[in-house]
Amino acid sequence: QIIGGKVKLGPVKNNSQFEINDGKKNIGSGRIINLQSQKKDILEAKTDSEVGLLIESETSIKAGYSLIFN
Repeated sequence: QIIGGKVKLGPVKNNSQFEINDGKKNIGSGRIINLQSQKKDILEAKTDSEVGLLIESETSIKAGYSLIFN
């Protein structure tokens, strides 16, 4: 799945694992396969960065969900 968003608390690193939160509870987990900023592959994104993520997860990410990185 390809998703986009803003890093609220960084850094976020490529290949990181995360939990998916729907605003009330954790509903799944996943891993970043590729991390991009301004259509370029990056290894790390800092706080307030706009990013695109290619992720691996059994849970479908929807608008409003948060990813919490381990």
